[in-house]
Amino acid sequence: MFLKNKGEILILIIFIFLIGVLFGSKFGVFDKSVSLTGEKSISIYAPAIDNKGKGVLINLTTSVRSGKGLVLVNINNVLADFELQKSSRQATKAAADYLGLKLNNIDLVYAIRSNADIIGGGSAGAAMALSAISVLGNIELKDEVMITGQINESGDIGKIGGVKEKIKASKGKANVFLLPIGQSSEIKNYKSKIECRMINEIEYCKTNYVEAETEVDGIKIIEVKNLEEALRYFKK
Repeated sequence: MFLKNKGEILILIIFIFLIGVLFGSKFGVFDKSVSLTGEKSISIYAPAIDNKGKGVLINLTTSVRSGKGLVLVNINNVLADFELQKSSRQATKAAADYLGLKLNNIDLVYAIRSNADIIGGGSAGAAMALSAISVLGNIELKDEVMITGQINESGDIGKIGGVKEKIKASKGKANVFLLPIGQSSEIKNYKSKIECRMINEIEYCKTNYVEAETEVDGIKIIEVKNLEEALRYFKK
């Protein structure tokens, strides 16, 4: 079939252009590279578990510099297991996708300082991703909010262990603590509620226990599903 006039040709060109835009947006064809002058870094606290099962706070400094797309983990005097190093790569991918950035022209470095000898597991993944979003997107994060959770490349936050120990370690530093969906049940608070009624001039009372707002040592506990939800509480 041949196009009969210039109007039909123009419509076809516009249609092809829109399809290209949609395709590029979905598959990252039009992702932009990071524009960077010098080196930037931010530091946050993140809860973790040491080799003795004790909750500790790590100081996580995330830096970005001109480079070749490397993801590096710099750990001073701390041994890290495979899961932590894997988390750094997943966190970087999730942050880049969230911001719509290509990272082929920069290196991202996660530096961890802690009093613990060994830091294990992937529970720092969510904190790594948020710190990467902060430094790459020039987004300021609140110091009094902390998070624990694994991260996948889609930005979803997964379950972890040691919830109580991590919250305890955050006391004095955090007033809001973010957890993966379904894990606040491990530290739920309940309050008693007495209900009474009269039956045949006799008062009958019963005590019900209802779920109270989850708070531990003055720290409000909130569940989040993904990076987007977490950023609602972290953004200044």
